[in-house]
Amino acid sequence: MSETETNAPENDVVSKFVELGNFTITLNSGEVKKAKIRFPTDDEQRRADEYAATVILEKSSGEPDPITGKVIKLPTKDNMMEYAREKGMWDDEDEMQFTTLEAQLRTNIGKLVKGKMKLSNGYDLATQIMQHRKEIHPYNQRRWEIYGLTADAAGEEAAHKYLCVATTTWENGERIFPDIASFDKGGTVRNRVLTQYMIFIRTANDYNARLDVEIEFFRDYGFLDNDWNLYDASKKNVITNLREPDESGEQEELFAGITDDDGQVIEKDWHPSIPRPKE
Repeated sequence: MSETETNAPENDVVSKFVELGNFTITLNSGEVKKAKIRFPTDDEQRRADEYAATVILEKSSGEPDPITGKVIKLPTKDNMMEYAREKGMWDDEDEMQFTTLEAQLRTNIGKLVKGKMKLSNGYDLATQIMQHRKEIHPYNQRRWEIYGLTADAAGEEAAHKYLCVATTTWENGERIFPDIASFDKGGTVRNRVLTQYMIFIRTANDYNARLDVEIEFFRDYGFLDNDWNLYDASKKNVITNLREPDESGEQEELFAGITDDDGQVIEKDWHPSIPRPKE
């Protein structure tokens, strides 16, 4: 099916499902309108998955470039690293560093989860794990960027687009975009809606996510306080605050908040996927 043939479901199902969040949109006229996002229905999710599968097949099979006419085939997630090597985006050194860090991380996580060690040794191990995560983060980021070039990523984007159209409405329940074609022409409003959709969906999907094992250790044994200050092994000196951005950018991503029309963070609290430490 083409994008123009992929329409959002009928409006009569909108009010039957739980709202996920509310936000505002500033129109070009200056008018500020209230909007809301709800959870997708099972049928909407199924249709989005079908739409994604169609896009993946089209992109991986090859499409003619609208300008040159040359057929362009995108790699799939299964062969994306082979593609990255061919394009010079990944090499043997990268692979060795990534697999080494990944193995160290997996081994140390297993040890910490198993326990049965002195508290001081557990602290050192948890600290090592946190450091390994920072070291592997640039490699994970690059692999994620490579994934973004795949047909699977295009399919995922298409599914998000479909669900964004289906689940976002004005305050009165009227759809902001009646179909995907109008969404693609939506300009600033589209960008605002898509940004908030992605934030709310991530929040909903990650709300019950567990803390990383090392953070659970720090919290459970009194090395992490309610303000996310991480203390040294003596529990007397603060060595870092886990809410503050670090050089890897990883903490900044975890605590990204809700934004206004200009992209400025207006929700100062941490992301709901990072539970507040125990009292």
